[in-house]
Amino acid sequence: MASLQAALVGCGGGGGEAEQKINGTVDLAEVGGSGLALRSMTGSATVQSEGKVTVIAPREGARLALLHDVNNQARALCLLQPASNIPEGFVVDAASTALSLVFLTPGIATTVTGEVATRSEALRRLDAFGRLVDLLRREMPRTTLEGILGTEEYEDALTTCVSDYIALPEGLRSRGIDPDAGMAFCEVKVLNQGNARSVDLALENSAWRYASVTRRDVSSSDLLIDRKDFGSIGGGIALSLGSIFTNSHGEPTVTMDSGVNFTRHYRSEYWLQGPGWASAGAGTLPGDISEDGIRAWGYSIIMYLAFPVIDLITGLLKSVGEVGEFVSDLWDAISTSVSLVELIRASTWKEAVAALIDAVGSVLSYLAGSEILVVKGILSGAANALLGFILSIAGIGMATGNMIVAGYNWWLIPGISRVDVLGTGNGGVIVR
Repeated sequence: MASLQAALVGCGGGGGEAEQKINGTVDLAEVGGSGLALRSMTGSATVQSEGKVTVIAPREGARLALLHDVNNQARALCLLQPASNIPEGFVVDAASTALSLVFLTPGIATTVTGEVATRSEALRRLDAFGRLVDLLRREMPRTTLEGILGTEEYEDALTTCVSDYIALPEGLRSRGIDPDAGMAFCEVKVLNQGNARSVDLALENSAWRYASVTRRDVSSSDLLIDRKDFGSIGGGIALSLGSIFTNSHGEPTVTMDSGVNFTRHYRSEYWLQGPGWASAGAGTLPGDISEDGIRAWGYSIIMYLAFPVIDLITGLLKSVGEVGEFVSDLWDAISTSVSLVELIRASTWKEAVAALIDAVGSVLSYLAGSEILVVKGILSGAANALLGFILSIAGIGMATGNMIVAGYNWWLIPGISRVDVLGTGNGGVIVR
């Protein structure tokens, strides 16, 4: 795989452009601790006694920055943006921390400048966001983020804020569950008609999930004639990782199935397995198809849940298309360390969202302690070390509320589904 960024200067970026510095202020009335320093993928800076701090700004998009104390305990968070976007500088306080914590939600997380501004404005208008800020403003002067984020009060405040946001008219209703779009599973399209001996079909997966696909060719009496396994095929290719789980238009992953001979069988059944908890209209899998959905689950968690968080920190995973080929390698590396059994078996909404956060946490924990991103040419060694540091601390900010958007999407999609293609008897085929 070609390097997404050939080299990083220090921890913060490459290229010959002049660095842009940006001034900020830490509100010491709202943030506790001593020996404060602000760290992000663009660099590190010590906070002065009056709360002033100057850092290197990202050249584009947004980056998560973490404020820690002399004991490396997280005290606050903020989103750094290019200096041209915030000429008045930035502030690190309870409000910036609340915004950053909500942005750790896949489906809200984004590094695209316009999306950051739009989503931030919508969040700040919510009463629930104000209550989250009030909670942090009360607690941050006297305790670390770790001491706050594990509480039931915080969980409730974050969950309400995310839930209220996705209910807004401009919120994030996923196209993956639009009833009129046919995108919940995988569309099968016939590309040619008139020659039943050689039919070309396209499998188009636009949902925000991978799917393990198997085609079964059966007779009119349902006897198995042939079978073809496609493995795990990719889902929707978003315009950016910030477009995942949103209505933003992206492209489906297209897998070709060419030259299918419908004169030898009555019906082709395309069986799909992947993330989803809704009751499957297709029923149970036929005995000749192995339960391979766990790989599709793993791929989906990495691509659609873990990568947006990593991108918010690094800004290097620009698109789904660029990192898609890396997903299988990463899953092969971590599959023995990450258990998805509880996730797949979840029978209630609460169990599902709790299992999602455990699974994502396992992926991020693995990345925090490994060098696989360096091996694959995505990060330099220095940048990877800083990513591990931020993930090890910022990871405590990931709560079940951060999985609501993904959980809502997958809760309404069957884990097993089926699309049938039948021969018409006069050279054509139809999709059901």
